[in-house]
Amino acid sequence: MGVGGELSTLLSNSMAMILGLLFLGPIWRELRVAGWLSVALMASAGWTNLGYVLATLDGEVMRVLLLFYLAPLWTVIFSRWLLSEKLNRYGYAIIALSLGGAFVMLWDMRHGLPLPQNQRNG
Repeated sequence: MGVGGELSTLLSNSMAMILGLLFLGPIWRELRVAGWLSVALMASAGWTNLGYVLATLDGEVMRVLLLFYLAPLWTVIFSRWLLSEKLNRYGYAIIALSLGGAFVMLWDMRHGLPLPQNQRNG
């Protein structure tokens, strides 16, 4: 229909924000209390979402899905490193599931465990 990825992302997220403002109005008043860090968090979440959408549209599906499926692993690692959170059994389970999923996605029965690569014809 001629609508690009950036515009469709902007439209869908704007509609969600407007509905959020309508139905969750009292929650938005907390933004004044939270300060500019919450605005930075919202902006970084928006850029992350746009990056994922554009990567899905323009990038190689295998690489994009690997980054997407490994996001919980990065969350555990960064929470440990940046916030000094202790790892519990759920954190270890997240690590195991994330690495297991990457292993399943990368495994090739004929050649073992390859690295993602571009295959160009010609």
